[in-house]
Amino acid sequence: CIPIQISGARVTDDDATGGLADACDFFTLDLDVPEPAAGARTFTDAVRLAREAKALLDELGLPSFAKTSGQRGLHVLVPLGGAPFAAAHALAHLVAKVLESRFPDVATTALSIPERAGRVLLDVGHTHPLRTIVAPYSLRAHPLATVSTPLTWDEVEPSLDPRAHDLRSVPSRLARSGDPMRALLTVPVDMQRATSALERVLRAPAR
Repeated sequence: CIPIQISGARVTDDDATGGLADACDFFTLDLDVPEPAAGARTFTDAVRLAREAKALLDELGLPSFAKTSGQRGLHVLVPLGGAPFAAAHALAHLVAKVLESRFPDVATTALSIPERAGRVLLDVGHTHPLRTIVAPYSLRAHPLATVSTPLTWDEVEPSLDPRAHDLRSVPSRLARSGDPMRALLTVPVDMQRATSALERVLRAPAR
């Protein structure tokens, strides 16, 4: 099984060799659940954080789309309409830091495994022109043949079982319900409004 990887960067053909434009179509908030262990946070905690991320992004006026990673975590993809990568990464980093500050017992941005202390990692490092994420509908190298599956936000709830989305179930699901992520690259985005709203969030007293 070879998972398909995608980037948030646009590929251009402005010159003979082509290249990557400084245009980020979306940033990814990767909610990485730790290995099972006593006291470690679980997939249910990632679901909670994904819902809280959506609430924060709604507050910023930013649309968001969720999918299973196909492994233990969740991905929240946030359309940016081709924003410069520096601005995209700064925005993603601040969103993650706000969530970390609001839920310090559950979430962390620390990349070091010892520093994570069993918490869910909020990883925004994929927001880079040379980094990729597992593409929607990519089959994963997992004994259950799980698939990285786009979800409606109504499906992102404690009863969600990512193992239910696999090679057998996803094709019929897609035919029946359509693609919840189909508007990812076309939904309008107001980056100036989002930046102003984030500044207000950062100035507000801690919850």
